[in-house]
Amino acid sequence: GGLEPINEQVAVTPCAAGVGISNDGKTLVVANFGNDSVTVFHRVSGTNNWSAGTELDLRPGKSNPAQSGVPGGEYPFWVVVKGNGTSGTAYVSSIRDREIDVVSLSGAPSVTTRISVKGQPNKMTLNAAQSLLYVADDQADTVDIIDTTKNVVLESIPVVPLPATLAPYKYKGANPNSVTLSPDETQLYVTNANLNCVAVIALGGTNSND
Repeated sequence: GGLEPINEQVAVTPCAAGVGISNDGKTLVVANFGNDSVTVFHRVSGTNNWSAGTELDLRPGKSNPAQSGVPGGEYPFWVVVKGNGTSGTAYVSSIRDREIDVVSLSGAPSVTTRISVKGQPNKMTLNAAQSLLYVADDQADTVDIIDTTKNVVLESIPVVPLPATLAPYKYKGANPNSVTLSPDETQLYVTNANLNCVAVIALGGTNSND
């Protein structure tokens, strides 16, 4: 019994981290932090039962042998799902490789795009329209805003404004690790673990910290 390890080099079995669920509540995506994969579960039609999970290794070389050794998809931590389960998209934060892995949920799950970010992406949230993805970036002290139609970074907003005299040095250390939107989506709230505070970011126009 037990789960078979995918990361055979170090025999690591899955260690669930983030969990994302589709709009229709029929698909569940789990980030397996321990072995660089996600597992996709679908609700069995007309029941409260779930299908056996389909596991997808996020590392490039696992889906394309020609990319063996190419970094990507390691230490997946958080998941959000855009759209409905059988036609939706999962966004997975890869801490080790500083990227957001875009996973198609149509048919067999597959990585379609990898969005590079400057820091280590932690928790994420979508706006109500699911057109924008907000990503808390540790090590970069920013929140990245990603256009989920084009899958590109639109803007990186600093969570700690520095005085003009210090800005050139770009000090880091706020360690933002989670993010959420206000109900009216005019403000973004970001938890800064190292500073033990919450940054409040006004959205729209010129974004700035309050």
